[in-house]
Amino acid sequence: MSMHGGPVGSRPWEVTVGALQAVIGGGAMVLAALTLAAQLDSTAMHDTLTQLTADPRFASLNLSLDGARSLVKYTLMGVGVLSVTSVILGVFVLRRHQSSRVALTVQGGIVAIFSMFAGLPGWFVAVYVGLSVGLLWTRSSRTWFTPPPTAVI
Repeated sequence: MSMHGGPVGSRPWEVTVGALQAVIGGGAMVLAALTLAAQLDSTAMHDTLTQLTADPRFASLNLSLDGARSLVKYTLMGVGVLSVTSVILGVFVLRRHQSSRVALTVQGGIVAIFSMFAGLPGWFVAVYVGLSVGLLWTRSSRTWFTPPPTAVI
């Protein structure tokens, strides 16, 4: 059954691939965030954060070791929330929910912009997100999401 009451029709492959990329990418990011959060108090993370706070490029931030750890913790929380939201919206996009497609597009744009600040790995994330969202707006995808005209009696 369609979320907007129209005929079900067959889902275009672009919608399937784009939404599944959102679901799989969001799930992978949830796992990555949980893994990093579990290592937040490890000696390896302590050493990495110590090196970062001592780096002259980050000296203008005046971050202490505890401040850097808190920054990483809150960043991981934000990544987790966005990732879980991506999974949920991707599932609703697969079910032909127009508002979820728009919300996933807006969220994807925000994620792509902030990912660009993470250097080369972030650029790959931005391209992945851009391709996933772009597939949801192809001609066949737009047609599939368009509700059928209502009959006037």
